[in-house]
Amino acid sequence: MNSSTSFNERKKQLLQALEERYAPVEKSWWQTSGSKFFASNELLKEYPVTTDRPMAVFIAAYPWGIWAFVGFAGIFISSWYYEQLFAKDMWPIVLLAAVIIVLILLNISMQLQKPVLKVDEEGFRYLRNGFYCSWSSVIAMYMEEEQGEDAKNYLHVHYYDAGTDTFFEEIIALNSINEDPEVITAALEYFRCKALQAVPAD
Repeated sequence: MNSSTSFNERKKQLLQALEERYAPVEKSWWQTSGSKFFASNELLKEYPVTTDRPMAVFIAAYPWGIWAFVGFAGIFISSWYYEQLFAKDMWPIVLLAAVIIVLILLNISMQLQKPVLKVDEEGFRYLRNGFYCSWSSVIAMYMEEEQGEDAKNYLHVHYYDAGTDTFFEEIIALNSINEDPEVITAALEYFRCKALQAVPAD
């Protein structure tokens, strides 16, 4: 009984501390850097997620498709000039080479776009480092949105480890995943609510 009371009190104190930590901070007009934080339950309201599937899988994001397009465009333009200025009979060979290069790049892209984040009704696993967290252990989740040039997004997961009786924080880079950071965070919150039988009404 005392142990349960102690845990609930510590959890309450942690949630209060997180609210203060992630509260909006007023900035001067000249300040462009810094971060904004959004609670996962608030993002679920803005980005409603509904699915009957027992699992969601998010894959890695790589700009190989863009590179393939740029490479093909460059080869196409170069071969066109070559065809106009030099040997017209080489045009089919140059075009075939361009197609082969594009197919190779697309194949590499498909190979690299492997699952990064797996979510189900039990919890979620971040495959980059093997981190796994059950929904019953999650205390709170916040998405961080950096401000300024080359801004990135992160997911802050606060959870409880019963084995060590300790609260921990795991930070996951969301920009490496092929989906909007807000949608990823909302999906995690949806599965969490579903597991805890607290899915928000439509």
